[in-house]
Amino acid sequence: MSEIVLQMKQKIVIAPQVINLYVKDIARVTATNACIVGEVKVYTLTEEDGNICVISALDVIKEISIAIPNSNINLIGADHIIVEKTNEKKSTNVFFVGLAWLVLFFGAGLTIMNFHEDVSMKEVHQNLHFLLSGEENDNPYWLQIPYSLGVGLGMIIFFNHLFKKKITEEPSPLDVEMFLYQENVDKYLIKKQKNSSKDSN
Repeated sequence: MSEIVLQMKQKIVIAPQVINLYVKDIARVTATNACIVGEVKVYTLTEEDGNICVISALDVIKEISIAIPNSNINLIGADHIIVEKTNEKKSTNVFFVGLAWLVLFFGAGLTIMNFHEDVSMKEVHQNLHFLLSGEENDNPYWLQIPYSLGVGLGMIIFFNHLFKKKITEEPSPLDVEMFLYQENVDKYLIKKQKNSSKDSN
């Protein structure tokens, strides 16, 4: 009896033209005949699967047991794997990118302006100038200009990005939120697959 250890991957991304999935595609294999195990076909994608499908580890074990009888299969790691098909890349529409950039730019600018108006930031700067210099000034630029630059610099440091370049190796708050969102989506897909399997049984 051959010993086979499978470590299922949590998620894989495949090209749109891929139809058949093999053990080597969805799991790491440790066995004396690992090459043979890796070539076992475990799933055939259909149009009904769409761009995302979930494969149970039990189905993988079943296919291996049929292809390689008298094998002792030990599973470690995830009990489901998410298979996602990548869409073919389309050319970027410069018009829509520019339009989105303008909307975001002016929207963010108006948001900051409205916030400062609500908290009376101009009056705060005027009062601060009076406290420090003893003179009244309607436009204390020596406070307003560094403050404005500081707001932009603070946003860059907070999000840890300057265009496409990261300032440090630490993930930004946006990176963490995107990771948590993707993790919740994956959990939902697996939960949905488990519920559909129970209903079919």
